[in-house]
Amino acid sequence: MNKHTRLLIAMLLGLVLMVANGHSAAADEKPRVRVVHAAPSLSPLDIFVNDILFFDKIPYRYISDYAPIDPGDRTVRVILADPLIQNPTLDGQFSEGGLNAIRAEATLREVSEAFENDRHYTVIVSGRLRQLEYWRITDDNVLPGNGTARVRFVHAAVNTPSTEFCLGDVCRTISFKQASDYFLLDPGTYTPNIRLNGKERTKLVIRPLVLQNNGVHTVFLTGEIQDQPQGLQLLYTLDNSEALAVPYPQPPPPAVKQPPLKSGAPQAPASPGSLTGPAPAYPPVSGAFLSIRAIGLLAGLGVVVAGGLGFWLAHR
Repeated sequence: MNKHTRLLIAMLLGLVLMVANGHSAAADEKPRVRVVHAAPSLSPLDIFVNDILFFDKIPYRYISDYAPIDPGDRTVRVILADPLIQNPTLDGQFSEGGLNAIRAEATLREVSEAFENDRHYTVIVSGRLRQLEYWRITDDNVLPGNGTARVRFVHAAVNTPSTEFCLGDVCRTISFKQASDYFLLDPGTYTPNIRLNGKERTKLVIRPLVLQNNGVHTVFLTGEIQDQPQGLQLLYTLDNSEALAVPYPQPPPPAVKQPPLKSGAPQAPASPGSLTGPAPAYPPVSGAFLSIRAIGLLAGLGVVVAGGLGFWLAHR
């Protein structure tokens, strides 16, 4: 075996190792994150991740689609999308700095936290302008299997007491900023009920919820009680299902103003996906779909192929 043959074999082995490494890297899915705007008094929000706009103008009681982000420590900033609407006194206060100064003033929360591969997260913003609450929950979007559905409750209603959520024969009691465990129910149509602890009018009947076969669902309690249970509303999301193929980014849904729901007046269930908000803003950075590792892999493959071609041409 001459040295040229050994060199060619070494190059081929390197190519095999790089391809295998690429398959291993592809097995890890990027973290995915979505945002719930549950702050009754706030105008639409922009969500930045490491100073990149990920979610643009999320309105109250909307839930964004999931968006992939790079794993690792990330800084999430919650900013008023139009601070002059929320607080007109900001107009004219910044003779220098312009929009950046206004954005700095309009930053409501800034949180640094880690995001891991193969994890889905929901970021929730609730509360009032001066007492904004921000927290993150981890989602389990693994399909439960044919013939069943998985569901959980999330309490995101500010200034609202602990609440008993009931769906079918399953009840869970949770407080503000808490999420229940996931539980299994048969697919079908259910009428959720909630009971507010310590309140005389504690029972609300709202629109039906359709649990899809082999689907994962979340029920969010949003709003603020203010002595009127009608100020509360349940939002439903289909987080995953075998029939759910979500393109990214999605086009924004048509703007439809939802009238407030009245107690005891169920409405027809919405179609899957109709309760999600505007599509996340596509991150304008290299590597939004290809990670740095994937780009390096492609570059390495190019070098190996070019070297092999040159070796072949030189020894024809």
